[in-house]
Amino acid sequence: MIIIFEFKFVYDIEVFPKWFLFVAKLFKEDKWVIIDNREDMFKFWTTHNSPKWLGMNYNGHNYDDNVIRWYLNGGDPYEASKNIITGDNWRPPYQVTKLFYFYSYDAFTRVVDRNMAYGVSLKTLEGYMGVPIDEDHVPFDLQRELTPEEKAVVIHYCKSDVMNTERVIIAQNKLTGDLDGRIGLCEYANNPKLINMTKARAAIAVLQGD
Repeated sequence: MIIIFEFKFVYDIEVFPKWFLFVAKLFKEDKWVIIDNREDMFKFWTTHNSPKWLGMNYNGHNYDDNVIRWYLNGGDPYEASKNIITGDNWRPPYQVTKLFYFYSYDAFTRVVDRNMAYGVSLKTLEGYMGVPIDEDHVPFDLQRELTPEEKAVVIHYCKSDVMNTERVIIAQNKLTGDLDGRIGLCEYANNPKLINMTKARAAIAVLQGD
């Protein structure tokens, strides 16, 4: 029996043509990690990709996780970001996804009504929760290096998104028990990969003993 998701962290990224930012917070604790270079990002990934670690995000399965994997593989994160935003279900090659696989819980997929055209944004949920909404005023297509002042603004914005993602996850779990239930299923089946799957795929995997 392996220890599953003993530690959890909430994370978010911001991507510019000449700057990549990763911000993570230990779940329910005031401990932060701020990374803006590939070397430190790789070190973080190599120490947080075991079943002991669970990353939590908002829309990470569609966006953040794919950009991070592309970046870890040496690719341009801004190129990946543009492909995801403008393309149709863009994903890194399977070999890249497999090489840089990690365990992540996407709160977005627990909120979105699939009948809605564009789902529910984190900003919409922030409004529902009555928390202050921080908006980033640094253009994401800025074709130059960011100044230290601009980077400070983006870090503040990213930390705000991380904290509000944490609020969403806590509220979701109180209402539905989804996070606890997902982790419990992984522990029951002794399979941490179930956390990345849809409920249907996870159920099939458990029934088939995958």
